[in-house]
Amino acid sequence: MTRRHFIALAYDETDGPVGVVFPDLPGCVAEADTLDDALTIAADVLAFHIDAARADGETVPAPRSYAQL
Repeated sequence: MTRRHFIALAYDETDGPVGVVFPDLPGCVAEADTLDDALTIAADVLAFHIDAARADGETVPAPRSYAQL
């Protein structure tokens, strides 16, 4: 199996959680109180999102490069 690297974007709401989104995977989002926690959760959320898509017979899109995003 080829290893793919999805780009993650982090955001910090003024009065809310720190979040991590994966632009190539709509709906794949992690939030926590700190960036470290959000990144840790994001790794699990990414794996779950991909596994669930495959289990449902969906095609997981190829990740775009930073320049493409």
